[in-house]
Amino acid sequence: MPIVIPRTLTDSDLVVGHVFRAKVPAHLSANSFGDLTDRLIVNLTLTHVQYDARQAPFGEFLPEITIAEFLEWASYEIQNHPREFKVVG
Repeated sequence: MPIVIPRTLTDSDLVVGHVFRAKVPAHLSANSFGDLTDRLIVNLTLTHVQYDARQAPFGEFLPEITIAEFLEWASYEIQNHPREFKVVG
């Protein structure tokens, strides 16, 4: 398998409905899917990203940060990464 060198994300890579992984992910356990720090983009404006994550308290407003902060945090998009599992069905 070839080595994949991730490229730096830009604001044009951010898409509502896509999930991103942290540069330093916090794993749940060896038997679970995903990471504690995975973030699903639910709203995107010209300056801010609103996301859903496992750490977001149930019933509370979803966190919102600037696009620059999100890009600093994000490593890669999970759907487009060859080493990620694809669940079908």
